[in-house]
Amino acid sequence: MKPGIQIAKIWSDNDAIELKITVSDGSSSFTTNPYVGHTDLARIAKELWPLKKKSFGPHDLNFGTLGPEFAGGAFHARFYFLPKGIFITCDLESQFETFG
Repeated sequence: MKPGIQIAKIWSDNDAIELKITVSDGSSSFTTNPYVGHTDLARIAKELWPLKKKSFGPHDLNFGTLGPEFAGGAFHARFYFLPKGIFITCDLESQFETFG
């Protein structure tokens, strides 16, 4: 298993796209399936394109929203662009379940 973030489209209709996002540190992996709108996906792609040249500061990337009131799950990543590489922290939430 290689460390990284994989994003794949698994379903869509006229209103939304369901993604499968897998995050791995090389020994463990975690997956969530958030929903995003078509315009959200286009906006995020436009935001990410210039980041490959960025060498400073944090940038946030969000798919879905954390909490029980949202379907599917959520993904939040914060990218820190450093002179020698990128440091990434991720928060994932799958279907929200309460434990009794």
